[in-house]
Amino acid sequence: MRFRTPHAQGALLMLLFLVSPACEFIPRDTDSLHGTGRIHFVALGDFPKSQQRALVKHYQDKYGLHVEVLERLSLDSSTVDEQRQQLVAEQLIRVMKQGYPRLAEDPASILIGLTEHDMYIRGKTTWRFAFSYREDGRFAVVSSARMAIGLTADQASVFHSRFRKMVSKNIGVLYYHLPQSLHPHSVMYKYVGGIQELDIMGEEF
Repeated sequence: MRFRTPHAQGALLMLLFLVSPACEFIPRDTDSLHGTGRIHFVALGDFPKSQQRALVKHYQDKYGLHVEVLERLSLDSSTVDEQRQQLVAEQLIRVMKQGYPRLAEDPASILIGLTEHDMYIRGKTTWRFAFSYREDGRFAVVSSARMAIGLTADQASVFHSRFRKMVSKNIGVLYYHLPQSLHPHSVMYKYVGGIQELDIMGEEF
C-alpha cells in the first residue's frame, strides 16, 4: 500500500467533500460549546504583543472566553535545530513547562504558545514544517511563520485569519474537547498539510 502524507490525505478528502453537495458543513451553535479548564497564551521569543492582544479580544468577543496572557518566554539554543534552521516543537513545549512549572502541574491549566518562527515536529520525520503541535492534552504551540505565503502587503486580514484558525483548532481540542473533523470547511479539520487546506477551512467550530 502506498503511504500518503498528511497533505495528500487532506487533498483527497477535500476533493471528496467539495464534489458532494450532501456534505455541507453546519457550524455548531456557540451556546452548545462547553469547555473545561483555563486557557493561557504564552508569547515565545519576540511574538508581537499586538497580535496576542487581538487574539484575546477575538475569543472574548466571539465566545466569551477569558484567556490569560502570561509573560513572554525567551528561547535558547536548545529550541533550535541548527541544521534545519527551525524551532523544534517538542522543545517549545518543554520551555513552557519549565517556564511555568506551577501551571504545568495544574491539570486545569491549558498553555498555548505563540511563535512567529518556523518550526517542525521532531517526531514527524517526513514533515517539512508544522503550523501547530499538541502534547499531553493541555499544551500546544502555534507558528505563524508560513502563514504569509502568497499574500500581498494589503492582505493582513487573511494572515490573521489563518493564524486564528490554528489557534482555534487547538482551543477546540484542548478546551472544548471537540473531535477533529474530516470536513475541510471545519476549523477542526484534521488534515491541515499546508496553506491550501488552511484557506479552505472556516473559522467556525
